[in-house]
Amino acid sequence: MKTFGGSVLFLDRSDINTDEIIPAKYLEEVPKHELTPYLFEDLKIEGFNPKADVAGKKVIITRENFGCGSEREHAPWAIEVNGIYVVVAPSFSKKFRQDMFSCGILAIELDKRFKNCSDYKKRKVKNNYTVYYLARLCDKVYISEKIIKPLIAKDFPELSEIYDVVSCRDIYHSNDVEELVFAMLHGNSLIEVNKSNNVEYYICNADISSGRSVNEPDTDVAVHGPHAGFVEALDTNITEIRKYLRTEHLKIENYVLGEDIN
Repeated sequence: MKTFGGSVLFLDRSDINTDEIIPAKYLEEVPKHELTPYLFEDLKIEGFNPKADVAGKKVIITRENFGCGSEREHAPWAIEVNGIYVVVAPSFSKKFRQDMFSCGILAIELDKRFKNCSDYKKRKVKNNYTVYYLARLCDKVYISEKIIKPLIAKDFPELSEIYDVVSCRDIYHSNDVEELVFAMLHGNSLIEVNKSNNVEYYICNADISSGRSVNEPDTDVAVHGPHAGFVEALDTNITEIRKYLRTEHLKIENYVLGEDIN
């Protein structure tokens, strides 16, 4: 049975091509299962050692345009036979993504899960940390005071120290992509920690304190039809809709009509 989660290999570079995923010299007369020890053999990233860093990893997180270059199915094969079934990146080569799907590997474009969502926020904090959250579901002041400022003020050599540095109401570790997306949709922020070419994610409760729910308002009773009420100001209504529909398929975009004449 395939496991879609586990320890993470972080490849901090964009445009990793198929020749770097598996060297061309291994493509002829080598059975699929014998590609295992050669994954990323020619990949050059500072501090990355393929012999030591790949073993035991179940998830790859990397940068844009992963799997570009020559169109060959051996590259996803090499990933598959190493027991890696999830790759997360901002974007993939189209053909490479198709080949990954054929191998039963999930190609997840995390930023695209929330593409065209104006309330999706991604905040880089120094070199090692990135904070993600949905602004309409999270308390932005709380995130700034309890997460971002402590991360700026203090670096920590051991990942376990994050529990002492970040003073959230609740914080726990997860590298499961679906759990991370679910957490964001329920008012949590995510902390991405990049240490020594490894990435770990921590979920922090930052749920915004709400006014009323989307139940029927006392001042506007409906006799027929749905009893959910959205009778507040536009911004408040959009926030309540985000809470009512906990899905990344709900897209919220801002538009400015007309021209500034000043």
